[in-house]
Amino acid sequence: MSTAKSAIDSKLDVLSRVKPRENRTLHVSVFALAAIPLLVYLGSKMSDKVHTELYQRHRSPESWNWRPDPRSTHFDTRKLRDGTGQVALLVNVSGAIPSDAVAMVLGGDVTVYELALAGQPSTPLVLNTREDLGRFVVAFVLALERIRAAHPGIRQLHVFPAVPAPVAISLGRHTLPKVGPQLVVYDRDKRSGTFLRSITIG
Repeated sequence: MSTAKSAIDSKLDVLSRVKPRENRTLHVSVFALAAIPLLVYLGSKMSDKVHTELYQRHRSPESWNWRPDPRSTHFDTRKLRDGTGQVALLVNVSGAIPSDAVAMVLGGDVTVYELALAGQPSTPLVLNTREDLGRFVVAFVLALERIRAAHPGIRQLHVFPAVPAPVAISLGRHTLPKVGPQLVVYDRDKRSGTFLRSITIG
């Protein structure tokens, strides 16, 4: 993990020194495939002063192009479990992580929120348009604000993501570094099936 983080830091340092042509702004297109925690880290290190477009790898048919889709994907945040200890957020977009998985890691006295698709099941095929991604970003920022309001002084939010790559990057890009909380991102261990603390953002 530390080697991959160093590689990201190095590449972004090179990018930060690129000078746009006269009378033009720098534009970056991101086509990313990696472990979710590393994608969140990548997003946290990307400058919001650079115009950036994220792309999704579609499986059927295989393509990086955003698709014209008349359907609108929406997202809701709800509280699944009340507790007096730590606070966790499930981000269920491409998959569904149950709240019991959080309790196994953090104990039973944890407050659990879920940011998930509204009115449809989680699936890897859900993210089809730029607008879908934009609506997720709005929902995520609102979820962070709701959690901060409900838990004054919260320092860390434990995040369990099942998300496509552009959503993972957006989690890192749209944290609130000046007001917190830090995001403690977990990843599923393939051998044990349990979630392990992977990276801290912020």
